[in-house]
Amino acid sequence: MSVTVKFSGAVGARTALQARAAAMLQSVQRTMQNEAENLAAYVINDKLSDQVLRMRSGRLQRSITAITDNNGNTFGATIGSNLAYARALEYGFNGTVEVKEHERMQTVAFGRQMANPHMVAVRAHPMQMNLAAHPFLQPALQENTGRIINNLRSALMEALQC
Repeated sequence: MSVTVKFSGAVGARTALQARAAAMLQSVQRTMQNEAENLAAYVINDKLSDQVLRMRSGRLQRSITAITDNNGNTFGATIGSNLAYARALEYGFNGTVEVKEHERMQTVAFGRQMANPHMVAVRAHPMQMNLAAHPFLQPALQENTGRIINNLRSALMEALQC
């Protein structure tokens, strides 16, 4: 016993399926871009504004970027900073750093306030540093994962119903 299945109109069906796949891909890419931008804004506005780190200069906030990557079959998003100290803040740091030569105002000598503070040169020197982790990127992603997945799922479902 055998069963034969014939499918007529395959060219039209293939074209329709390819159009649907392209619409789905475009919808997911657009949603991924939006979600990356939303997550970067959340990091800037919530995580780097006194919730995790107290803003001092705003340099770290200004360095946060959202970049989407579309490589044919795969696509994704990267939210992060190009500042050297961002990694140390996110993961912590324990090690030696090299302090550059600089000048500072000397206001205390032998434990007493100086009557006439003055600038002194400080030579370059190694300094032991132990910085506790103050994660701001990982918690932001964890707190928004559910929303991101729901929005991606909605984008796929919307594209399927076109």
